[in-house]
Amino acid sequence: MKKKMLLLFLTTLILCTLPPANTSATTKEVSFTIIHTNDTHSHLEQMTRLFTVINSIRAQNKNTLLLNAGDVFIGTLYFSQFKGLASIPFMNKLQYDAMTFGNHEFDLKSATLADFIKRADFPFVSSNIDFSADQLLEPLFVRKITANPQPGKIYPAIIKKVDDELVGIFGLTTEETPLISQPNQDLIFEDTLTMAQKTAAQLEHLGVNKIIALSHLGFEEDQKLASMVKGIDMIVGGHSHTKLEEPTVIYNGKDPVLIVQTGENAAYVGELSVSFTEKGLIKKWNGRLLDVQAKDSKGNFIYKEDAWAKKQLSEADQELVDLLQETVGYSLIPLNGEREDVRREETNLGNLIADSMLKKANEVVPTQIALQNSGGIRTSIPEGNVVMRDVMAALPFSNTLSIVDITGSELREILEHSVSQLDGNTGQFLQVSGIRFAFNPQLPAGKRVLSIRVNDGNHYELLNPSKVYTVAVNSYLAGGGEGYAIFKRKKVNENIIETPFLDYEILAEYLEEYSPVSPRTEGRIQKVFTNEEL
Repeated sequence: MKKKMLLLFLTTLILCTLPPANTSATTKEVSFTIIHTNDTHSHLEQMTRLFTVINSIRAQNKNTLLLNAGDVFIGTLYFSQFKGLASIPFMNKLQYDAMTFGNHEFDLKSATLADFIKRADFPFVSSNIDFSADQLLEPLFVRKITANPQPGKIYPAIIKKVDDELVGIFGLTTEETPLISQPNQDLIFEDTLTMAQKTAAQLEHLGVNKIIALSHLGFEEDQKLASMVKGIDMIVGGHSHTKLEEPTVIYNGKDPVLIVQTGENAAYVGELSVSFTEKGLIKKWNGRLLDVQAKDSKGNFIYKEDAWAKKQLSEADQELVDLLQETVGYSLIPLNGEREDVRREETNLGNLIADSMLKKANEVVPTQIALQNSGGIRTSIPEGNVVMRDVMAALPFSNTLSIVDITGSELREILEHSVSQLDGNTGQFLQVSGIRFAFNPQLPAGKRVLSIRVNDGNHYELLNPSKVYTVAVNSYLAGGGEGYAIFKRKKVNENIIETPFLDYEILAEYLEEYSPVSPRTEGRIQKVFTNEEL
């Protein structure tokens, strides 16, 4: 059935009426600059200076394209409150040329995404998603490659004219989206390599020999794409949050393919300048990242705040004031998030956060354990009424919840890393839920953990090294943050569930349900000075 739908999708794809390749061949050398962003995750606080960065690049370059590789959704209170719509005025004002979809664009189903698309003054590109059975997104999808894209519409690819030369742009979204996001079941995510090859070939047939893949596949997959698919010249990437200071060059035969990506959270803007020969081959290139919050030697910001963007952000902030003051719970005792404590030992706030994570993860899949890096806990919460501002001060990084399977032996390795440095200078010490473990800080790092017990629902049983346990962590740890290489390997191999749930929202929800709270330290993490297992 899936193959039949793919065939129908391909055969109904109507190519725009452009001259065939032999009548539109490149006749001159051409140069242009791609300005690119990815995985901005609703970090609108960056917009006031991001505007200035983008406008400064445009002022210095005659021919530019502004592209977004997806994941505008999820990440801050701006998204929680406005469901992506607060980003649209900024993107419209910046005049993006195209955007592809990230997996997080599907976190709140098709209704939220359709509303976002309809309000955009720019087109979207997606070559490997079949929208035909989705009642909300299918009307926005145009089954043709066009040189006249309309705002608020989705195309498999578009063609832009840059300095009288044709540039093709097509989009790709990770096939893992149904596993790591919440798309409507009617959406079909097709094989990316197959659809990339077909779309690139269609663009070439239309006389386009400068082709950009706008990819939300991740850096590892982008490298495969570059080496295996003919016709692509540049890949503007996202999904893996990889910070590429300069373009990565992969050769497809003798032809160079440039891969760029900016990292995450709108902290950087990418600039890629490319020159092509008369035959449409990349002749030279230069790429870099521009730090939105960069400062000079005197500590002054290099990029001033844009007046329009500052006013727009102020209006959005004003709508958040009441939300930040909203009471979400009550604590009978102070909740300890002090740096000198939380980075060295179990604390009651650490327990509360980990418990909230474990509860939320169990709403997705059965989960036994939750782990929270202490570096992500930034302050205490006082006794009494707890407002949203208190919660966000304690958990300010807007991490989302990730769920991953690990073996017992991998858990031991993770806990050894947790207690390998106890000087308080790193945030790798873990606050935990669902387990109890003991360690001896006087033993050599890597050999400190004495015993581990896992809650099986009725009691704590000794860790089974070969048993697989399901663990909730935040997205920072899931990406390998604090040196947790095990999680990073699993994410690279896509053995991880990414949810749209923000850490501070999870804690606020937990407080609302269980207040008044009075969490205690209860021996989840025991520091002992003996080598005997407990």
